[in-house]
Amino acid sequence: MSPAPVLQIALLFAGSVAAVVFGQPAGGSTPRDHQVHSATSADGLTWTRDEGVRLTSASVPCAINDRDQRVLLYVVRPPDDAGGVGGVACAVSVDGTNFTLEPGFRLEGLSTLTAADPSIVR
Repeated sequence: MSPAPVLQIALLFAGSVAAVVFGQPAGGSTPRDHQVHSATSADGLTWTRDEGVRLTSASVPCAINDRDQRVLLYVVRPPDDAGGVGGVACAVSVDGTNFTLEPGFRLEGLSTLTAADPSIVR
């Protein structure tokens, strides 16, 4: 992955810790090329990269445990249609590994601006 990744740490279930990282594959240069990956740790010191990609066409992740046995992952997503406006979307996971985009949830900016870089506080 390149360029330098953005790192976000979230507490998962039963005391485990997860890190979500975004980057882009070598040669990728558009927001559609961005990917969210993850790593897990039992102690916050030793990390193991998880296999696979958590989300594609997503960047600048912000993860939070909603205390309802779900992990919410807020990300910047490119527009769905050419010429559209990108925004912040939310994906949900019950296991911290497999995420599904929430249909109907999207924060969008104005036509000349975009909502970006989520920072969720509980």
